[in-house]
Amino acid sequence: MDDFLSGWNLLLLALALAFSAGAFAVWQADIDTPIYTVQFVSPFHYDAKGDDSMHLNDEYVTLKNTGEDAIDMTGWSLRNERNAVFTFPDNFDLPGGATVTVYTGCGVDTGTELYWCSANPVWNNQSFKAVLKTATGIVIDVHAYERQCKTCGSSL
Repeated sequence: MDDFLSGWNLLLLALALAFSAGAFAVWQADIDTPIYTVQFVSPFHYDAKGDDSMHLNDEYVTLKNTGEDAIDMTGWSLRNERNAVFTFPDNFDLPGGATVTVYTGCGVDTGTELYWCSANPVWNNQSFKAVLKTATGIVIDVHAYERQCKTCGSSL
């Protein structure tokens, strides 16, 4: 009889473990894992007309939320290869399908235009890398550019 009860105990234990593992898998799948649908829009406007340092707001990047739902970008960062960082302002939501342009110079932030307010150009005219990260440091998108010689096709 003891062997019979031991067998039942093992069977019940196995069922309990299988059920709890399955329940955990269902529970885990129900967690709202954020899906970020924000990406850089090409081409970048990295080369302002004339002297870049004199036309900082003619240097900009545009981001688009390709999803349907708004994304809270509070605390997200946009950085260049020299580690200059723009931080998105508090309560900045990018609606689904919408774009936001981040200008290098100063200005008044709106829902579609943000200003880095850098005293110097941010994007190198020859090559650069831009990285978009969430407030927790998750890399969302990376855009790299290397200017090509128009007549020869090689990198400058």
